[in-house]
Amino acid sequence: MEYRSALEFLNSFINYERRVEHRYDERRFNLDRMRRLLDSIGSPHLAHKKVIHIAGTKGKGSTACMISTILAEAGYKVGLYTSPHLVTPRERFRINGKMISQDELSQLVERVQPAAEEMRHSDEMGDLTFFELYTALGFLWFASEGADIWVLETGLGGRLDATNVIDSDLVVITPIGLDHIQILGDTLEAIAREKAGIIKSDAPVVCAPQKESVKEIISERCRRFNSPFISVDEVSRSEREASSPAGERFSAEVMGLRYEDLFLPLLGEHQIINALTAITAVEVMRGEGFQISPKAIRSGLARVKWPCRIQVVRERPIVILDVAHNPDSIRALRRTIQERFRYEKLILVFGASSDKDVEGMGYEFAGFADMTIATRASDNTRMIPPAELKSRLEGILDHVLAVGAVREAFSEALSMAGPDDLICVTGSFYHVGELLKDMICKNMT
Repeated sequence: MEYRSALEFLNSFINYERRVEHRYDERRFNLDRMRRLLDSIGSPHLAHKKVIHIAGTKGKGSTACMISTILAEAGYKVGLYTSPHLVTPRERFRINGKMISQDELSQLVERVQPAAEEMRHSDEMGDLTFFELYTALGFLWFASEGADIWVLETGLGGRLDATNVIDSDLVVITPIGLDHIQILGDTLEAIAREKAGIIKSDAPVVCAPQKESVKEIISERCRRFNSPFISVDEVSRSEREASSPAGERFSAEVMGLRYEDLFLPLLGEHQIINALTAITAVEVMRGEGFQISPKAIRSGLARVKWPCRIQVVRERPIVILDVAHNPDSIRALRRTIQERFRYEKLILVFGASSDKDVEGMGYEFAGFADMTIATRASDNTRMIPPAELKSRLEGILDHVLAVGAVREAFSEALSMAGPDDLICVTGSFYHVGELLKDMICKNMT
């Protein structure tokens, strides 16, 4: 099977990442259907040696990347599965930082195709989904390549997420906030219950700093499943030493061990919290016999590559790409820009999916953005049309302009910006990824 044909086949399945009109129920998100698919391709989910399962609202991708990079530096063969992707679906599958090749992905799709076709429309279990297929492909690749450790990021929620068919050995819960409220629930507590659904019996749980009500829900599930509960804010602390557009330099103490002068090539206080969570997870693994030296932790953090997380892609004017897509993440982005950058005028290139708290995100930029250009990704019907987005932001933000496509919106921002200004492209994975892809293609020609 050719790569293009493989992608066309995968894209022919229902994709809830690009649709909003669905309910979060056990027909659309069916773990028995996922198990049946895996069983039909040889049960790759039973071949793992160690699984780290990660859920949360904020920072789960960054934390997963940090953990996998540290473990790779320690000499382990580490499979990393994340979503969504920015430029190519191959980003979802990595072993020791290297993406799956086009040929490898095509071969895997060819192996899965007969079972997927048979299950495409199941009256008994509901329609097979895009995300379930991708998750199966990830498990199949990691198993066939003999990965020692699998680091799996949940896609949506946790309890009914396709990744939750696996028996995890370590669970990590990153900060939980209000997101996907139409699907997961409109309170922190309801969302926390869905995220905590990945906690399994006897598997240690590393929990990032949370609001007290959320922390209690997670710790109660741990008690019920006899799972050790490790609260990051109780076992770690950090001191930020310096910051530059290249990243953060800080010292940390985690579970009684001191780490001086750590460097993380990601920006923001929230990324330091993610790093503390990652180090705590690694320390738990070390306590279980894994050979992970302080040097591997240090070099692993320094080698982290995770694009579009307050990523500076241009100077004069400064251009930042960031995939923040809820008020909490936008608040962290705004705070980092205020603390780490100097500029005259801020121009916001903003897009959002229709299930997001647009007004909440807008209020975070109120009095901060000098100009906002509302836009959308070209091929994603889940995103709000620019004219509607402009209407919803007017009255919250000053000087809002609607521009149909993200490429044109960015060109408009560049035409408005002086050399000492800052352009921030944010609000969703989809239009940020489309712009990044456009930039990469231009650099390649």
